[in-house]
Amino acid sequence: MINLQTILLISRALLHDKEARRKLMFYSCIVTMVLVFGGVFLPVGAFQKSPVLSIIYVAVCFASVLFMLLLALYDLLAVRAQHRSEMRKLRKQIQEGISDESKA
Repeated sequence: MINLQTILLISRALLHDKEARRKLMFYSCIVTMVLVFGGVFLPVGAFQKSPVLSIIYVAVCFASVLFMLLLALYDLLAVRAQHRSEMRKLRKQIQEGISDESKA
């Protein structure tokens, strides 16, 4: 049985690895599109007979879209943080290069 700690470790690993995060975004985007566009083609009678089913379906679609937005926001922030750290490293290298040239 998978416990909460294992799920958190797997989630953290998926979020920290850029390629895994982007694959997760891609597949969840596909699932979201299928859910949203599938609602157009599903039999309307099933939703008219059971309003609870239609509310659950809309809630699942909303949760899927919200998950996609949160993944995109996290990816945006992760890319910004990575860019800032790379810029700091480059500035440090440039400053070290300038100080080495001025000593020579």
